[in-house]
Amino acid sequence: MADEAIGEATAAAVVAQARADREETDRVLLLLAGVGVGILFGGLLTILLAPQSGQQTRHQLRESTDDTLDRLRGALDDLRVRVEDVAQPGREDAARRGAGAGSPVREAHSPADGSAVGDPGDS
Repeated sequence: MADEAIGEATAAAVVAQARADREETDRVLLLLAGVGVGILFGGLLTILLAPQSGQQTRHQLRESTDDTLDRLRGALDDLRVRVEDVAQPGREDAARRGAGAGSPVREAHSPADGSAVGDPGDS
């Protein structure tokens, strides 16, 4: 008897949980449907009440995009110049160190067999 009561209570709990899950799903779907309708309605109103034609809007967007790209190109050119200015002393220092025999720069690029670059055994 007790087992039957436990089984019925468990079944009732499962049914109640399924009903609650279904109601939650329905609420989410209604919310999403409302958002979708709102987006469509807002888009339609925007098109109908726009103060300028689509051609004017496209032209304005094109100009704005071109201006933004020009500013971006200028910023990248400035950055490139700054990087070159910062890197140049390091290149000059590396060139000076690389000019001497047995320098750390040359040894850092030695072959895997352990011989130094420029050793007579490299031929």
